[in-house]
Amino acid sequence: MKKVDELPVKTGSKYPWHKLLDGSIWLVDPVEEFGAVTIEHFRAAAYDQASKHHISIHVYLRDEGVYVQAVPKDG
Repeated sequence: MKKVDELPVKTGSKYPWHKLLDGSIWLVDPVEEFGAVTIEHFRAAAYDQASKHHISIHVYLRDEGVYVQAVPKDG
């Protein structure tokens, strides 16, 4: 038996939300990297995941890809 510091990451999503919501600024191409149906689908899923985790998220669509950064909610 051993003590661990955290629970394993839950799988089941094609997107690595545990990384994308860690507060870092990520530049991704969700269609190429994760097989997203569309960039708009990925964007909607990002906002949904942020809501489920009670955090805010910035998502910027640019020619070079999608910028994502999770931020704590105010208050």
